[in-house]
Amino acid sequence: MTALDRAFVKAYLPQRHLVRRPSAAASLTTPEALRQRVEALSTPQEPAPVVTSTASAIAAPKPQQPQFAESLPRDEPTFTLQLATEVEDPIVAELVPETPTVSMPEGKSVQPLSSFSVASVVEEEFRPRLEVDRFAWPDAVMRLSERSSDEIQSFVEQVATRSYRGERLFGLLGMHRGVGATTTLLAVARQLNKRRLRTAIVDAKFSGPMLAPRLGVAAACGWEQVYNGTLPLDEVMIASVEDGLSLVPLDASAVASDLALGALHVSVMFGMLRDHFDVVLLDAGTMDELGELCQLLACGTAVQPDGAYLVYDRRSAADSTIAEACRRLAAVRLEVLGCIENFVARDSLSPKLSIVG
Repeated sequence: MTALDRAFVKAYLPQRHLVRRPSAAASLTTPEALRQRVEALSTPQEPAPVVTSTASAIAAPKPQQPQFAESLPRDEPTFTLQLATEVEDPIVAELVPETPTVSMPEGKSVQPLSSFSVASVVEEEFRPRLEVDRFAWPDAVMRLSERSSDEIQSFVEQVATRSYRGERLFGLLGMHRGVGATTTLLAVARQLNKRRLRTAIVDAKFSGPMLAPRLGVAAACGWEQVYNGTLPLDEVMIASVEDGLSLVPLDASAVASDLALGALHVSVMFGMLRDHFDVVLLDAGTMDELGELCQLLACGTAVQPDGAYLVYDRRSAADSTIAEACRRLAAVRLEVLGCIENFVARDSLSPKLSIVG
């Protein structure tokens, strides 16, 4: 029964009873009562008072009926209908069955059916299956960390701020080979671990993967097994217990053209990295290999970095070349968050880093 039906019953059902119940036959009980009614009808009366009750107005279609009702004897019964509570919906009432009473033996209790199902164990944290005690950091990374500690610290704070805002994936690209993009990435990753940020580094340099060899790790396979559908991500990742970093290596036999066949696996993989790590650094190769990076970006929105940093050699890079590289990256929807100048000190054999932007 709808709300409109309940309102109809509440408004009109009492009035129909009021019209039917006070009939003329019910009032002819004694001759004296009959004589009093005849005298009342023959005697002119003052206009009847205005009836404010909606039920009385509906039950009295003629103006004489309120006068007739006032002349009824006090001892005669009157018929009224009052609804103490609202009319309940019978359909809803039928859908609530009575709970049967079950008598259980002493010491026994009723258990839900879900308690008999086999509970599946869900891991709360994603963990790589492969672990090493520590990474073997190259000498160039250690020298860069010492000479450019202030610049790297400033860069880490910028990345940490973006990570707190929900940005997770950052790509580092070199202007050309030999500008120190991989060295810069590893130096920043070491500092991120000291910042207590869960960090993963991903090798995406298909023309020549370098992260695993530079860290002294002999990886049997890489994440090419992930987009080929052969292995899950946790079985190809390598975690360093002491360094607190996780490496996603890439095998030298990997081909970027195969990414299109496993685009869904690649998108899921980077989605997992975003969910389980605070910062994910992508070694994205160089501007000469931008076509391979575009094939990776075409695998889904989860693969799209939240920003990129361009690394170049300050001794040889021209301003026009840097500006053209930034325009090319913007054309493939890759936002350049800053430029990293390497080898700033010309008279030093050790690399020096500076961040612009």
